[in-house]
Amino acid sequence: MQNYIASLSQFFIKEDQIIYDIFNDDPINLRTSVNFDNDNNKKWSNHFNCYSQSHVKKICKKINPKSNILFQELNFTNIKVKKKKFPSLNSYTKKIDKKTYFISPFKQILPFKILEITNN
Repeated sequence: MQNYIASLSQFFIKEDQIIYDIFNDDPINLRTSVNFDNDNNKKWSNHFNCYSQSHVKKICKKINPKSNILFQELNFTNIKVKKKKFPSLNSYTKKIDKKTYFISPFKQILPFKILEITNN
């Protein structure tokens, strides 16, 4: 995440930015690696990493201390995406506690948010 935001730093030091991604409310950074049974190389790949909002905020403030950081929750109430079976894996929607979430093909709830970075 730090490399990703740092690569954008040349833009958001001067301009406002909006980034759509998954961000964790809790102070937990999650890096997920997956391996498929039929992969002969036994290669592990990163998928659906989720960094905490506080971690992302620290990175942004390190790059530009004057920036304002805002996380906005997304509402998926009217969106319905059906789950597909392997090998056509996809994220799908599921209602949990009267709220619609996207679920990764690896069974991870995806807390999608918009990160808005504004500069003074």
